[in-house]
Amino acid sequence: MRNDARERALRARAVGNVLEVRPGVSLDALVAEGARFDTIVSIFQLARSDDPARDLRAMERLLAEDGRVLLLEPTSTPGVAGALQRVAGRRRHDIPALVRAAGLSMRDCDRIHTPAGAYVEIDAFRTIFPARTGAARP
Repeated sequence: MRNDARERALRARAVGNVLEVRPGVSLDALVAEGARFDTIVSIFQLARSDDPARDLRAMERLLAEDGRVLLLEPTSTPGVAGALQRVAGRRRHDIPALVRAAGLSMRDCDRIHTPAGAYVEIDAFRTIFPARTGAARP
């Protein structure tokens, strides 16, 4: 799914000090440097990641106090269609669940269904009282 208008609209919502996650951007290095961003934009980057949960946790650490994460990503499809995608070897993660597990809350979560699969557009922010996952926060 390439929807240039949707991508442009998502980027237009970014304000302040913006990080657009692209190939070659090391989120872990930015965390180590103590960088902070008002908006982090990720368009189809979590789908390319070996560990999207780790990347979302890093994004949460990079957010400024009132920052937000804007995502446009493929996500898992429930039911029979999802089972067929997994059998076919399509790697799709449950992005909303990963967002919550990273300590982020969703202001908006729009699910987009296409013949190629399901996608989500998410506007997330740092959770005030994150769920305890057993991992210590730095």
